[in-house]
Amino acid sequence: MLRLGGVVAIGSIVVLILGLSPSTGDPSRPGSSRVTPVSRLSSSPPTRDSSLGRLGDGDLNRALRTSEPTNLDRTLEQPLLALATEVLLADLTGVGRERFPDYLPGGPTIQTYREARVQAAVARRIGDTTVETHLLWAGISPDGQYLERQTAVIRLRYLRQSWRPVRS
Repeated sequence: MLRLGGVVAIGSIVVLILGLSPSTGDPSRPGSSRVTPVSRLSSSPPTRDSSLGRLGDGDLNRALRTSEPTNLDRTLEQPLLALATEVLLADLTGVGRERFPDYLPGGPTIQTYREARVQAAVARRIGDTTVETHLLWAGISPDGQYLERQTAVIRLRYLRQSWRPVRS
């Protein structure tokens, strides 16, 4: 088990430890106090899961990048994350699916998510021409339930002089 400032990695499982100050202990015990982390860098709203405290997207992004550091140059990683975000949001919302006919075949989606957004993202090269992006996302499901910290992995491959999403 590896602990990295609020992140615990157990093999390939990563657990975010949030909402408790390491010095205050268990909030169920007398004398313990609950600490709510505040994001100063994120302009996005804090997450709604009160069991983990109020945590902004910037905090989630820092935790993800600590647990899964990139091995790409920032100038390459940023456009790849933007592309992976477009693909994911097209899949979730149905808007823009036509841009990725090989990756998102078929017609428009029948059930779509609302207010979908990517909360955190990181990309890693996994081969000479392949990059794997890991995204945490939030949105309102077709049945009206607010979901957050959902995971998605989108692989991108450099084909015909451009990056494209590919199925594994």
